[in-house]
Amino acid sequence: LQSTAGDLLLNVARSFFVDELAAGGNWHLSAASAQVGTADITGDSDVTVSGQLDLNRMAGRNALFQLGTANIAELSLGGDLDLSVAGALSLLKATTAGAAQLHHSGVAGTSLRYGELNIGDSLTVTGNGDWIGDTALAGGPVRFNVGSADLGRLQSTAGDLLLNVARELAVNDLHSDS
Repeated sequence: LQSTAGDLLLNVARSFFVDELAAGGNWHLSAASAQVGTADITGDSDVTVSGQLDLNRMAGRNALFQLGTANIAELSLGGDLDLSVAGALSLLKATTAGAAQLHHSGVAGTSLRYGELNIGDSLTVTGNGDWIGDTALAGGPVRFNVGSADLGRLQSTAGDLLLNVARELAVNDLHSDS
């Protein structure tokens, strides 16, 4: 599925499936569930999926995700990431030139996992779920306001670290280089 010069606007009542998607402009998706192999977006992305999103790889500028649950293998953004989930999250790798916000709006005990985050500016992680993270490197301030967190490496190269955790916090390697 390709739109070489313009925006790609997709409103799907139920399920959306695509192996490859490209947009020369912005991408808008609204669906109950979605499976996307590869998405190459020149502009901004606005993705709303009330149920499950399975996304293998996406490249673009800025991205706004409003999701029920998500399995995302890789995001590469030239701008900012704003990702909200109500249920479980698995985000294997995300790279942004700008800021990143990861938000969970669901109940305590929900599994929220990230593998590798490389964030050019600030990183904000919120929500009452159980966050598990391997590596997060941010070029600006790092803010966690979460239910619980079990983290590998958490580092800010040019900002403060603020960790506010309601239940349990475990961190293997914590750095603030500012």
